[in-house]
Amino acid sequence: MSKKTKSGKAAHSHNGRGDQTVIAPADHGSNNAGAPLPTKKKRKKLTKKRYERELVKLQVELVKLQEWIKVQGLKVVVIFEGRDAAGKGGVITRITQRLNPRICRVVALGVPTDR
Repeated sequence: MSKKTKSGKAAHSHNGRGDQTVIAPADHGSNNAGAPLPTKKKRKKLTKKRYERELVKLQVELVKLQEWIKVQGLKVVVIFEGRDAAGKGGVITRITQRLNPRICRVVALGVPTDR
């Protein structure tokens, strides 16, 4: 006896004793217990007003961090690596927007060579 899969084809195999074993197709929509997998909740789009408010809060924290780094006499290097048009420039602009330009410097590195 064979069982029909979702594609309509029978799925079965024989073991060495002549018995027929039915192999059920993998069900990607459930876990081993047969319960459905949890689905991702759809996130609401962040409003421009809330985005700007959160951005200002985070930028204030960066300014505080910059001042602490200066007082401690430390140096920090942050490297953004990614494909062209991946949004690195926008992120760098937002991060450095409120930082002191005498302390914070942005340098574009050239393409690495095999040397």
